[in-house]
Amino acid sequence: MADLGDGTDSTTQRGTFQWLARWSQSHPREAALIFGGMAAFIAVAAVGIFGIDTEARIRPALYLVFVGVLVAIVTAMLHDPWIMNLLKWSVLFVCIAWVLVFAFSKLNPQSQGLACFANLLIDCRTTADTVAERANPPPPTPIKTEVAPPAATNYDVFFQFAGAIDRSDVRSVMKKIGDAGWKVEGVDGGGQRTPSAANTAAVRYRDQSDDPTARTLADSLNATKLISRSIKPERNDGVAKGTLEVWISR
Repeated sequence: MADLGDGTDSTTQRGTFQWLARWSQSHPREAALIFGGMAAFIAVAAVGIFGIDTEARIRPALYLVFVGVLVAIVTAMLHDPWIMNLLKWSVLFVCIAWVLVFAFSKLNPQSQGLACFANLLIDCRTTADTVAERANPPPPTPIKTEVAPPAATNYDVFFQFAGAIDRSDVRSVMKKIGDAGWKVEGVDGGGQRTPSAANTAAVRYRDQSDDPTARTLADSLNATKLISRSIKPERNDGVAKGTLEVWISR
């Protein structure tokens, strides 16, 4: 009876494998998903059981699996008429949208957003600087700044700016401020252009005891005529201790 039972089990197993083989042939996509999921679970279990170094062994394998899946998806898409039509219309839509944005960017050269979208292959920061340089004439030649007080060396000065300000002009003012004795950070980079600086004209400081030094720095910046608005000291709890932040826009 035992031998008969073993033979029955073997027959059942062969029948199961044959059914899975036929089902896989008739449903290749569903089979790939199911077997792929099973393989993933087995791989995770193997990692836990054998203590495999995931950084050294698993990551390259995952890259290979990703590439294989990507190739399979692309192959399936190329053979699917509906997906190919969708891709064609999508590419056409993107091309038309880009042409329209490019045309509007020429009609409105001061728009940094349109310029960034129209120049997709160029860093948006570089494009914004170019728009600012083209849209506005250079400011008047900065006059000599006031000499910084002795306490100026106790502060790190950072510049943030927005709008139609040329980065080279900001860099020039930063150098002059630094030559006057202020501890200016990031002079070579010309400060940080950020939308958060829009409609600002302030020297921000943290503690009330920093107000006199911030006021002196604001007076020095006003003397450069970098912007037409008057720059004023402004207390802000978000400023780091021992730091003065210049926020300007034009």
